[in-house]
Amino acid sequence: MSQAARVVIGQIKKENPEINLEVISEQAGYIQSAIDSTREEIIQGAILAFLTLLLFLQEWKSPLIIGTVIPISIIGVFNILFLRDITLNLMSLGGLALGVGMLDDTAVVVSENIFRHRQLGATVKEAASTGTREVISPVAASVLTTIVVFLPVIYVRGLAGQLFKDTALTVTYTLLSSLLVSVTLLPMLASRERLLARPERIQLDFHWRSLGQLRTASGSKSRWADPWLGFKFLAYNLVFMILWLVRTIFKSLAWLFFRSFRLVSDLFKPVLEALFRAFNRRYQQFVNRHSTALGWSLNHKKTTFYLALALFSLIIVLGIILPRELMPPLRTSSFHLNLKTPVEYSLEQTEEIVARLENWLQQQPECRQVFSQVGIISSSESFRPEVSVNSAVVTVEAVNPTAVENLMSRARKFLAAIPDLSFSASREQTTLGEFLALTSGEIVLKVKGQNLEILRRIALDFADRLKSVPGLTDVNLNLQQGKPQ
Repeated sequence: MSQAARVVIGQIKKENPEINLEVISEQAGYIQSAIDSTREEIIQGAILAFLTLLLFLQEWKSPLIIGTVIPISIIGVFNILFLRDITLNLMSLGGLALGVGMLDDTAVVVSENIFRHRQLGATVKEAASTGTREVISPVAASVLTTIVVFLPVIYVRGLAGQLFKDTALTVTYTLLSSLLVSVTLLPMLASRERLLARPERIQLDFHWRSLGQLRTASGSKSRWADPWLGFKFLAYNLVFMILWLVRTIFKSLAWLFFRSFRLVSDLFKPVLEALFRAFNRRYQQFVNRHSTALGWSLNHKKTTFYLALALFSLIIVLGIILPRELMPPLRTSSFHLNLKTPVEYSLEQTEEIVARLENWLQQQPECRQVFSQVGIISSSESFRPEVSVNSAVVTVEAVNPTAVENLMSRARKFLAAIPDLSFSASREQTTLGEFLALTSGEIVLKVKGQNLEILRRIALDFADRLKSVPGLTDVNLNLQQGKPQ
């Protein structure tokens, strides 16, 4: 919808050059950015898994097989999501990213056991069969224990269930797909001597047939006995020519691929060998230190137990004092300044204050764009009590998300110097954030009663006390006063 709206805006600007239309706020940008970043994390995770396996196994076949298994499993997950009418959103993509990491675990266990049997001298087929049978039960148990943790989330009611249902289902489908592919496709690929046949071994047996051969095959003694003989000749040999062309292209591409792969592998072979030797030295040092630490732990069981108990207690204390919040703050590059001038101010006076603020913001190096809305703009806003000729909303876009807090703090100081002005500053929120928080403020106190004057005094007393609390800013009242006549 956002892209379609941009297309319409472009058409309007093209048809009406005198009209200046600018997009002030677009939440689709944050959503698309989050989806793109999740997609990149999935790709980066698959690449890192390949490089990690290459570093530990130090051979190409197993990492390439796992690199092939991962996208196939993801394609299977997409099919299930399509059948279940689950869209690609932040929650489902987050579950997919989490599932890809677990998908690697399943494939690595099966592949490593097959690799172990190959190192023991078994043939590739025996290693694939025996290695898979040995670990299929523990791998299935590991996958199912993870599923039983995520799957019950779909039965949670309320907001949490609606938010994390797609994540739980995506993780479940990813794990089931990875289990199926790891015990079927992965052993099949591992049982091959080579993942791809060499170009010279690819043979497509096609033969050119003449009119005489076709006539003999059809059993007719005269070329005129079969009226379709000419059509058969053209059709068969035309198909033959197309297949011969496809074969030639395929063999050429295969030859080019193998030559390129051989060239690249020969080029990087000394570098990889040096990297593997350095890694093996470091890893052997780690193994020796681990063996020493393990021996010491077994010889000092009481000390090890008390040390583990102390660390566990420390973890509990850290968990207790760890800050808590419903949702993490969104890294946005925009924020809003809500201004409220005294009730006796006219619209022109409010515009003057907003103009001063705009001029100051445009002089700040962190500010990229400023948009102001003064007074009542549309008829729908006339029903909102906080919107009047004495109110204004200034939307500020910073150059990057890291500059927002600094710019907001300096904007507060600038506005605090203007007498009789009430203001508040808040980061731009997504629809989900507004739905969860219901307001841009963190704390909202509601005072109810029958006497308006008593309510006003209580509210002012609350506001004075809250202003003295460290960490609280922009303490305001929504009490509206009538404009004097």
